[in-house]
Amino acid sequence: AASTVADVADDVPSASHAQVVQGTSRSLPQRRPPIVGILLAAYVCGVLLVLLRTATAWRRVRLWRAQAIPLSDPALERRCRDLACRIGLQRPVSLSVFVQVSCPTQVGILAPEILLPEAAPGAVRVTDAVLLHELAHVRLRSVFFGLVGRLAAAAHWYNPLIWLAVRGERMSGEQACDDWATAVGRD
Repeated sequence: AASTVADVADDVPSASHAQVVQGTSRSLPQRRPPIVGILLAAYVCGVLLVLLRTATAWRRVRLWRAQAIPLSDPALERRCRDLACRIGLQRPVSLSVFVQVSCPTQVGILAPEILLPEAAPGAVRVTDAVLLHELAHVRLRSVFFGLVGRLAAAAHWYNPLIWLAVRGERMSGEQACDDWATAVGRD
């Protein structure tokens, strides 16, 4: 009698049949549920998105620093150095003028710099309180701790409490610099 391919296939035991025949009950490796892969991909995308936003902001500040014009006002530079000594700041802080900032802004971690608005250098707006506030940011390392907060937010982006903590850190940092400027300004 001629046998067909279907008949021969029926005669060959399958892998599970062979395991049962041999008396073993080894189970085949189980696949992870697809939800785990989806959640992992979503988590990685969230981390990358927050890191991309942070890197974009960091790059923008680097461009600001590159476009800023070093200040050429010896009296204001001297005043800034004197105020830095009053708060115990040993690091040199550069003063520069930048058109696109509307108020004095401290940038930089390793080489701190205060960017002043274009009209500010000779104007009355750059008071001791304003300089003290920005110098307090340098003294308290506000930019560094802001970056640490953003990196923590990248790792825990899915948690709304981390965003509240980052916002609270930024607001309390501003308040601390205001308090410091007020306290030192009274002396």
